[in-house]
Amino acid sequence: MKVVVNITPDDCWNFTKYNIKYDSKSKLKFYLNVIAVISLIAFTSFLDKEPIRKIMPTIILSIPMSYYLMLFLMKQQIKNRVKGNEGIIGEHTIEICEDGLREITKVNNSLYLWSGISKIKQDNSYVYIYVEKYTAHVIPKNSFKSEDEAIQFFSDALKYWKGET
Repeated sequence: MKVVVNITPDDCWNFTKYNIKYDSKSKLKFYLNVIAVISLIAFTSFLDKEPIRKIMPTIILSIPMSYYLMLFLMKQQIKNRVKGNEGIIGEHTIEICEDGLREITKVNNSLYLWSGISKIKQDNSYVYIYVEKYTAHVIPKNSFKSEDEAIQFFSDALKYWKGET
C-alpha cells in the first residue's frame, strides 16, 4: 500500500506533542524543564527578600506561564530545525510491503526493514511508524482517500511488523 504525504512543520510539532503526551521519558523531560523555570522564578523572587506572602502569587502565576513558555519554545525550536529540510518537510511517498517501509523524498530513497521498526502507533490524525525511539515516519491520516484506507494502512503496517502476513 502506498500513500503520498506532504509533511509540514505543524506535523512535526504534533508528533512532538504526541511523544510528550504518551512517552514517559519525553513527558518527564518536558515537566522537568517547566519545574526548572518555576524554580528559577522562585529563586529570583526570594533574592528580593520579600515576605513569602508577597512571593506566593508570583510563584503560583509562574506555573501556567512556565508550561506555555516551554510549549512555545519547543514549537519554535522544532519549526526552526525542520525549516528548509527537504528530507523532513515536503512530499514523501510512503509504501509498505512485506519487506518493510519505503520512503521516497526529493533527497532520499530508503527502505526500513520491519525488524528495524521499534513501534507503530496512531492517534486520531496520524499514523506513527517509529524507526528509532524518538524518530518516526509521521503519516497524516488526511493524506488517505478515506478513513477506511487510513485504517487499512495502519492494520497492514501492524501485520507486516508482527510478521503476520
